[in-house]
Amino acid sequence: MSVEDGDPDSWIAVAIAIGDTYIWGGPNSGVTGFACGIVLNLLETVDAALLNERYVVEFEWGPSWMVVEPRNDASVTVSKASTLKGARNPDERLEVDTYRSVTKRAWIEEVVDTAREFHGTILEMNPDLRTRGVMQQLRREIRRVERLSAADDNTVN
Repeated sequence: MSVEDGDPDSWIAVAIAIGDTYIWGGPNSGVTGFACGIVLNLLETVDAALLNERYVVEFEWGPSWMVVEPRNDASVTVSKASTLKGARNPDERLEVDTYRSVTKRAWIEEVVDTAREFHGTILEMNPDLRTRGVMQQLRREIRRVERLSAADDNTVN
């Protein structure tokens, strides 16, 4: 079933890059999962980043994980974990597991921009999905994270 047929949460492939380094996938490939679920999980990483906590996104119900974890007060490290042990403990990650650090602000802005773009694209493809529960949930989460991020900006300034 596709977006045009009324399913906003289709199975998709997602590539995640920081600068020139792909944490997941590449220019023509990516890790797979349900579209809305992936975007909602990415939005949840913002909460964790602002609280200096680790957040693990599970793709394909394992064996693929992305970990967003605090590096310091101003940045996070985004890592691929090829094993569940590696997702839970950075010391257990394999040599092939890619990672990069980025400022919290850059991560948050990119996650919010990606979520907005995804939401807008789905509704452009099928405006009738505006009232679907998962699309309403996505919009609520985008707004919540925008407010949370703005409040964090105000405490820093």
